[in-house]
Amino acid sequence: MMGALVRIEYAERLSPLDEVPVERVMRKILSQPDPVRLNVYYQGQTVGVARADIIPLSTQTNPAMEITSRLAAYRIQGELTLNLAIGDFPIKLRVNSESLVSRQLELERMSLRGAFNETRFSVRAETVDDKMAVTYDIGDGRGSRQLTYDQNMGIGLAQSLGLPASILPRTTAGSSAPGHTKAYFGRFSVAGTMQRAYLIETRLNEALWAKFWVDEGGQVLQAETSAGVVLRSDILEEEIIRREKEQEP
Repeated sequence: MMGALVRIEYAERLSPLDEVPVERVMRKILSQPDPVRLNVYYQGQTVGVARADIIPLSTQTNPAMEITSRLAAYRIQGELTLNLAIGDFPIKLRVNSESLVSRQLELERMSLRGAFNETRFSVRAETVDDKMAVTYDIGDGRGSRQLTYDQNMGIGLAQSLGLPASILPRTTAGSSAPGHTKAYFGRFSVAGTMQRAYLIETRLNEALWAKFWVDEGGQVLQAETSAGVVLRSDILEEEIIRREKEQEP
């Protein structure tokens, strides 16, 4: 099993890639009716799980919710748990999130709550006039600030799932790094099989980046980050197990 995990940790590109609009891939992901569930790996070891439920607001039955979310098209409820050690430093992270995403795929509102080791935290953010108004309560520290906000759709969705900023950095105006999010379509070898898939690449600079592989139906297959964290879907894991059983004598 570990051999299979190592083999697909970096999906192999087997043909030239065609650049496609990021919006096209994002809409495919948001159209998925099934929850997104990703197993989290660090240095080849399972360290956690991430889950997201993507709910089109048109399917909500609560009238009050519709009134407060007139501009939003999707509600994303996410959960992330991590338990790992970097050197001698243990990391236990639990995050629950809820986000509203507009029809233009812009992040309208986001709330995070959870715990980092023994420190509890909560963060709320709302887009106002192309800026993010953020309030936070972290341990004994409380405050608020307004951030210049450069909407970057690939990173915005990932953060909506509850992934920490250290894994997926956001590009902000005034940054010395160019930063970009791009999407491509091509053929990859994933789990030992040739597959047509989308690749979303978001990059702050050469040292900070994240990549997502998405199948033609919008299912997130795998994500890799410059922090060494790899996220892999149950669908991909099941394919690995199936192929291993086929190879058994």
